[in-house]
Amino acid sequence: MKNVGVILCTCGGTLGGVIKFDEVKKFAEEQNGVVSVVLVDKLCNEDAKKAAEELKGKVDALVVLACSPQIYGDVIREKLGSAGLSVPIEFVNIREHCAWPHKSDGDGATRKAKVLLAAALARISETKGPETRVITPKNAALVIGGGVAGIRAAVDLSNAGVEVFLVEKSPTLGGIVSNHVDLFPSFKPPQDLLKQLYQELKETTVHVITCAEVEKIEGQPGDFKVTIKVRPRGVDPEKCTLCGECAKVCPVEVPDDLNLGLSKRKAIYLPSKVPYPEGYAIDFSACTKCGKCVEACKQNAISLDGEEKEITVNVGAILIATGMREADPSKYAGYNYGKIKSMVTQFQLERMLDPEGPTGGKVIRPDTGEEVKRVLMALCTGSRTVEDNPYCSRICCTYALKHAIKLRERGIDVIISYMDIRSPFFAENLYQKAREMGVIFIRGDLATVDLDPETKKPVAYLENTITGQIMAIETDLVVLTPTLKPNAAGFLKGLKMPRKLNEFLQSLYAKVRPTDTRERGIFLCGTAYTPMFVSDAIVHASAAAERALKFLRNGIPKETYTPAVREELCSQCGACEEVCPFGAPKLVNGKPVIDVTKCNGCGICAALCPTGALQLRDYERGLLFKQIEAVLRTAKSLDNESPKVIAFCCEECAYATLDLLGITGKEYPSYVYPIMLPCAGRVSLLDILKALAEGADAVLVIACGEKSCHYLDGSVRARRMVAFAKEVLKELGYDPDKLGYVDVVSVETDKLLNSIRAIVDAVKKG
Repeated sequence: MKNVGVILCTCGGTLGGVIKFDEVKKFAEEQNGVVSVVLVDKLCNEDAKKAAEELKGKVDALVVLACSPQIYGDVIREKLGSAGLSVPIEFVNIREHCAWPHKSDGDGATRKAKVLLAAALARISETKGPETRVITPKNAALVIGGGVAGIRAAVDLSNAGVEVFLVEKSPTLGGIVSNHVDLFPSFKPPQDLLKQLYQELKETTVHVITCAEVEKIEGQPGDFKVTIKVRPRGVDPEKCTLCGECAKVCPVEVPDDLNLGLSKRKAIYLPSKVPYPEGYAIDFSACTKCGKCVEACKQNAISLDGEEKEITVNVGAILIATGMREADPSKYAGYNYGKIKSMVTQFQLERMLDPEGPTGGKVIRPDTGEEVKRVLMALCTGSRTVEDNPYCSRICCTYALKHAIKLRERGIDVIISYMDIRSPFFAENLYQKAREMGVIFIRGDLATVDLDPETKKPVAYLENTITGQIMAIETDLVVLTPTLKPNAAGFLKGLKMPRKLNEFLQSLYAKVRPTDTRERGIFLCGTAYTPMFVSDAIVHASAAAERALKFLRNGIPKETYTPAVREELCSQCGACEEVCPFGAPKLVNGKPVIDVTKCNGCGICAALCPTGALQLRDYERGLLFKQIEAVLRTAKSLDNESPKVIAFCCEECAYATLDLLGITGKEYPSYVYPIMLPCAGRVSLLDILKALAEGADAVLVIACGEKSCHYLDGSVRARRMVAFAKEVLKELGYDPDKLGYVDVVSVETDKLLNSIRAIVDAVKKG
């Protein structure tokens, strides 16, 4: 039996007008295990030392009745610890959860404080605290993708003392930026940025591996085993002098991927205007191995005998910087892209605008070679459509406006059809400038493009969504603005890496962890996460590098709450493997094993384990049952007439929203008693039935918003559990309306308040 101390804080005397502290103090002194009770005014300030001195040596656990631990919990722990009282603490929030939301019901607020104190005492009497583990990751990282984001992340990590492997599938670094003429918002040539990044890269120890792709990722966080397939380059960049004699004699021509098919290149070619490594490369899928390039090279830099090989690297962290691309507009039959030759995409237009590009900087009709006088740009081709991509691709309007201005500077007429112009921040200046320069904007949706049989020019048919008029516009060139898609990444197949509806990789939590993923130790960089401007991608990459560095330095959290496994109860059903958002449980030789490096302590597996073989540490079923019993037993003893509602709440958004109800003074009945869990997904059918069997008049499960759940699937699992429990209750003769579910983000106080009122109304109806 633990010796428990209790500290009551009046928050500078402000709570005394609602809560009767003398009653709460007397109640605390009467509870089993409580050896000392201290009443203070400002625990977060000068009274912490006084309380610590009074309790030191007497207690080995502590229950603190004060304000929200989400706001002052760390402060109170630090104050008490620095005063010499370092023991496990259980918090009871008597300010935001008692005094403030029940300010017109002092008796109810006082009763609730006692009830929550009893639950806290029941919990702390059996909690074991976190397990202490020391798991040190390997001080190495793999960056997949050699665009500007990948380079930035690799350089940052290397400069911090991490061994870095940078893998790029093409023969050169630079990524999509290599195709640009200039960059927004600086409008400087991308070569300036690439040269700067390359110079920084040269000054590090980063292992650059080009012509390479990741085949598979095995192992565990902190100790990943990565298999990389490396294709032969054919040209030794250490010997190559970039003379180009090899390309002059090569007899093979293929579409030039740098110029997006607008020109041809040789099978041996310079992959970028500013290549890194600095050398030519051979496209062996096109090469006939005639040997003419070998004969022409005076530096003996070329070999046609190279073979594909596999290498394996061991790293502690992985950063995904695989970038993005334009979607293929040929899938939209009405546009006739590929059939009508005077039609290009925005990225192809960018190459035309390059003085060193396929057309020498001239904007021409690809079918005739004539310079154009009029261009129709169609925005949102494939974006914001239910069939393909319901989202805006975020940056397309901006680079379309940039191109429109460049065309107008050459005297070319420009018409833009659009759904909405979305040009954020400084890009709004581009919109204003385009209008001033005479760009015509038509709010309309492009339906189809045909070829005029007489003029042989494309005719665009679109509906003006303001006037309702169907318009037929003849033009010299149609420029489509396809939705942006992430580059394919086959190596992700074995990982739990969810994608958003627009197919980009989903971060663990967009608000506060936009670079983390549900796979611990794997991070997102730049446009692998979402379309963004180059400047944003670089910032995002540095953030990812910082998060990866923190992971490598701190390792797997030393204090963890992981499920314990009772093998004798396990039926080997595999449900834990299926439901875990992080892939922590595995059946190994028929026995359940928890990978502590992946476990985040949400408890979803424990809630859905049909035999109870999995029990989350300090949130075991038996311990939760004791909390439920303590709440209902105490509530009955203090006021058996009032209803009793158990609210199972996640410790993240649900707790914060309850806090905000109190902060904003929105009142709800004092007989709603919250029981906190790490995640609403930890709530099981048995927990719900236990609460009702012990005398709860209703149960409400409060979860995070489903799109912002801190454990990804927790809210979805909780909602499904409540739906299932309602069916069970119906079969058992209970009113299913007395079981409720709501998911909220912290600002949705009215949504939570309405759900509380709905469950209270169900109780009142009997």
